[in-house]
Amino acid sequence: MIHIAASIDFTKVNAEYDAYLATLCASILENTMADITIHVFFIGARTDDYVEQLEKMVECHGATLYLHEVPIDAEFLALSHIHTWTPVILNKFYFPQLLPAVEKIIFFDLDVIVKRDVQELWDIPMEGLAVAGVQYRNSFSLNREFNSYEERHTIDMRVNGGMVIMNLAEIRQTCDLLAEAKSFVRAYPDVKGLDEVLFHHLFHTKTKILPPHCQHFLGMDGLLFDEEPKTVQEAVIAMHYAYESKPFHYVNGTPDRYFWQYFRCTPFYDERAVDAWYARVGLMRAALVNGRRHIRAFYERLRENPEIVVFGTGVFARKLVCYLTARNICVHAFTDNAPERWGTHVDGLPVLIRDEALRCCATQIILLGIINERNNQAVRQQLCAAGLQEELDFFDAKIIFEDIRRN
Repeated sequence: MIHIAASIDFTKVNAEYDAYLATLCASILENTMADITIHVFFIGARTDDYVEQLEKMVECHGATLYLHEVPIDAEFLALSHIHTWTPVILNKFYFPQLLPAVEKIIFFDLDVIVKRDVQELWDIPMEGLAVAGVQYRNSFSLNREFNSYEERHTIDMRVNGGMVIMNLAEIRQTCDLLAEAKSFVRAYPDVKGLDEVLFHHLFHTKTKILPPHCQHFLGMDGLLFDEEPKTVQEAVIAMHYAYESKPFHYVNGTPDRYFWQYFRCTPFYDERAVDAWYARVGLMRAALVNGRRHIRAFYERLRENPEIVVFGTGVFARKLVCYLTARNICVHAFTDNAPERWGTHVDGLPVLIRDEALRCCATQIILLGIINERNNQAVRQQLCAAGLQEELDFFDAKIIFEDIRRN
């Protein structure tokens, strides 16, 4: 019996995530010959027939579906950042106690589909190991959060939480995972990638790094799927539609074919969603053309050796500075809308008073280092209102970041 785990937040009724869970389940069931039990860990409640339809779909494949309500502890819910995503990212910490008779389980994020037999993952030897997963391919600065834990510890290995094999028997012998998680957040309340960082902290010597084909990251790490050799594409087991590569919002090329193939196998398939996706294909093509123009203009300005000021002091802005510095592109300073940060230093660079930084100057360019789309648009309008011209005086780092990271 192969045990599979997934988590969903029923406090936020979201048709897209309903579809993601069903598509994940369908992809596993369509490709796997062995007996499967799927454990869905949830918070909140549903009053519609979603669960009943999901159960029928799973049972039609001869598999079993169990739902487990997770009583998320108040001290987790009190974390200031946890609701930026959803508290269900903490569900992994409850697996050992909620599944006392299960010795091993494979966890998948909802934005994953499985395109090969999951038996390949289940058969990976885990003796003496607690967790196994795929490590981020690129520099760890891509995943740095600049939190209090990383100020005191070096993270030399970080397994992506989107697909993790958990040896629950070994974890139980090693520690009380839930108690350790509570202790960890009390010591480091600002850690956002909590599951990944805690697993590194607790199981550094009991982690197995899996080869990249076990989980292919879309939109965040390594080559694009369509850039990989055909042999690699065929070998990929799990396809992770990470960050902004979600199928209902983005166009990924070949990987979309897999998602829509398995989505059609669910009772939640909606032809209107496919029509909307095809409409986005045209929009994405236009965006790609505009993006290349933006990147080209940025490199043309770099030839003039301007002083670079990064607008924003958050995680993305600081990662941006790391990558620019690694490529010998010197950043002069930060600036920010928060007055309390003016006159301070971030990673050794001064934070300039905003109005001074936004004075139009031929020897300076602004890089907009804000990844949140709403905030990004607001600051973009702010820069234009200050008389700055896009693609001359300021550039959107969201557009150029991937090009910098790859080259």
